[in-house]
Amino acid sequence: MKARAIERRVLELAEPAAEAVGARVLDVQFVREGNDQYLRIYIEKDSGVSIEDCADVNNQVGKSLDEADFISGSYILQVSSPGEMPLRSVDDYRRFAGRYARFETYASIEGSKVHEGVIDSVDEQSVTLKDGDDAVVLPLDKISKARLAIPWS
Repeated sequence: MKARAIERRVLELAEPAAEAVGARVLDVQFVREGNDQYLRIYIEKDSGVSIEDCADVNNQVGKSLDEADFISGSYILQVSSPGEMPLRSVDDYRRFAGRYARFETYASIEGSKVHEGVIDSVDEQSVTLKDGDDAVVLPLDKISKARLAIPWS
């Protein structure tokens, strides 16, 4: 089974587990890093995600995955808040508009390859980040990496 199909099935299992603790699933990622496979579930809730919330969702999803048994091989299940979650698509940029993020670009834009700020707007060609009164427009085809970030005060 391909990674995206696994992610969709896990999302179906994770949503009720997250709802049980008053949270919602933001993303599911099934990735290989070195010799290990990781199944990552990112959850959030308005009052903030606690360690207990992550543990509860992890335990429930783990039981459901053991019963369903559709992932071949071993993997490491991780449930966490989005803190510095990777942003993988334009849909992610739109979904997290208003949140602080860090973008890296292939080429220097306004003198830097690294840009941080609040995702202000997203269109078919670019993402606009704001940092206070300053704004930078990043063409989508120049973005090499993006993730939610925690602003430094």
